Amino acid sequence: MSHSLSLDLPLRGIVPSPGREAKTAAPQPRCLRSEDLFAGHDNLVLIEHRGAVYRLHKTRLGKLILNK
Repeated sequence: MSHSLSLDLPLRGIVPSPGREAKTAAPQPRCLRSEDLFAGHDNLVLIEHRGAVYRLHKTRLGKLILNK
């Protein structure tokens, strides 16, 4: 003999109310394709950040390495 238990619990506080999600949703981060970054630049791109220059290098295996 099998027994089952059913609980009808309110979902208040679990499910966001309509319209509220749009106000608190964070903007999507910008996505850059590596093919676009390296277009015409062989396998090295320089990135300046807060006065320091970083080197983004694409390896022969297609992996990315970022060095300061």
